[in-house]
Amino acid sequence: MHRSGGGWRVFFPDAKGRLHSVPMAFTDLAASDPFCTQSAGRSYLRTAELLELVRLIGGLKDHAVKNV
Repeated sequence: MHRSGGGWRVFFPDAKGRLHSVPMAFTDLAASDPFCTQSAGRSYLRTAELLELVRLIGGLKDHAVKNV
């Protein structure tokens, strides 16, 4: 492993001995995402509900800016 400008990379040789690399996040060497670990693939909200929440929060931000 080596840290480069784009983050950690894993290096490996191909059959001809040439060195290649991939981002560590593409492998199982990277630490698992805490959200994915905690949720275990489940979500309490559907996509449509999350999009509605984003819309509502955006409306709150717009309202707050107008009242400043």
